[in-house]
Amino acid sequence: MWYNICMRTIKCIKCQREIIVVHPRGATKYCPTCAIIARQERDKHYRERKTTQAGLKCKSCGKQLSWHWGKHPEMCSKCWGNNHRGINSHAWKGGLSCFSGYMYRYCIEPHPRAMSHKRKGQPFYYVPEHILVWEETHNRPLPPDHTVHHLNGIKSDNRPENLVALPTKRHSSGLVNKALQKRVRELEAIIAQMRLQL
Repeated sequence: MWYNICMRTIKCIKCQREIIVVHPRGATKYCPTCAIIARQERDKHYRERKTTQAGLKCKSCGKQLSWHWGKHPEMCSKCWGNNHRGINSHAWKGGLSCFSGYMYRYCIEPHPRAMSHKRKGQPFYYVPEHILVWEETHNRPLPPDHTVHHLNGIKSDNRPENLVALPTKRHSSGLVNKALQKRVRELEAIIAQMRLQL
């Protein structure tokens, strides 16, 4: 029978009595008697914790804390979440995310071109990285009626030489072609210089 294969003998960690466990990967550590005692001790511990935590207040906002099972008993969940966002988050990966092929960078301060989201009532901002790179390169904000265009067509390639700002209303193929022709001429000049050096 299958239960003959799955049966094994273990020792209770409290009274060291041998017990037979049917499932090989069972999480049983106690014999039936010690299991009841361990459950009562655990329940007593949680009751004591609940009574000791009843008078606590949040360190940040001073709000009365209700008892919870979390690992942050000194703060309410809203303040704990606000203090562990962005660069302080355990899941921080540099503040970059990809959406529809474009790279977005996390910003603490609001930006006119930011995509704002709300999480637990607090806004957080992701700004398209190509706009930030263009603004850092030219030391001025992007005009409101302009769009940053990727010359090589790769949306995630945010090198300054690959970005050009074009008016949004006249963002037609003619203007894009002129920008591309200018970039091709620059690259041809670089290639000609490299050939002369060889």
